[in-house]
Amino acid sequence: MPNLDIQHPACKENALVLARVSQLAYSPSDVVQASIRAEFGWDAELIEVENVQAVVAYCREQTVVAFRGSEIPLTSDGLHDWLDVLNIELTCPDRGVMDLGTDIPVFHSGFAGEASKIWPKLSARLAELKRQYPVGTVWFTGHSLGGALAILAGAAVGSPATVVTFGSPRVATGFGCAVLADRLAGQIYRFVHDRDPVPHLPQISLRGVIIPQLGQCVKLQEKHFWECRVVQLIFRWLTLGMAGVFWDILRSRIDYHLIQNYITALRKM
Repeated sequence: MPNLDIQHPACKENALVLARVSQLAYSPSDVVQASIRAEFGWDAELIEVENVQAVVAYCREQTVVAFRGSEIPLTSDGLHDWLDVLNIELTCPDRGVMDLGTDIPVFHSGFAGEASKIWPKLSARLAELKRQYPVGTVWFTGHSLGGALAILAGAAVGSPATVVTFGSPRVATGFGCAVLADRLAGQIYRFVHDRDPVPHLPQISLRGVIIPQLGQCVKLQEKHFWECRVVQLIFRWLTLGMAGVFWDILRSRIDYHLIQNYITALRKM
């Protein structure tokens, strides 16, 4: 049974465990429970509210909350996910539902809306676990959209919760980032693959307000990347022409955002 290292939150061992739980957040409830029990020896459950899902995995020493990322937009849940991702107005959840420390609209509206849906049910379960395991640490994690929700949920709990995300998009304005960082005492760690475009988005809200990076960034880089890519692109150009080259570049950028590729990169650290 792995115990997460609270002294080194962004270490490789922690990241591999949290990335795996984030990957399992895309799975059905029975798969989540069986896999987490077999791999980590923890109890686990899947909390769902509308299209928002979060895995709650726990033992005496720690509780891990992992939010599902966005599905492909070919299902009802996937369509809802992408509509929320594209909703880059600014808002602030009702403090009676989810208290993020301010009433100023400084948070990504789509992400804040998703987090607010699940928070009453999730926070009630976390309160029960806190009473059951009063000395256990609490970790929030997630991939892609799930990472954005993990940041907001972690801030709603506040310090000493720790947030570790993978390929998370940006979630708040400069002031909003300061509020979130303050509530979490700076314990926000973002794993970012250097070829993944999603962590750089969105850069600006619909009203022209800058949305900056948040937390401590841990970059994942692929060794010998350019040597391999040059050979691949020359082959594409010779076989399929420039259209093949452009498609290969676009597809590879999307591939680097996948949670499995984050796990692969983490293993190479």
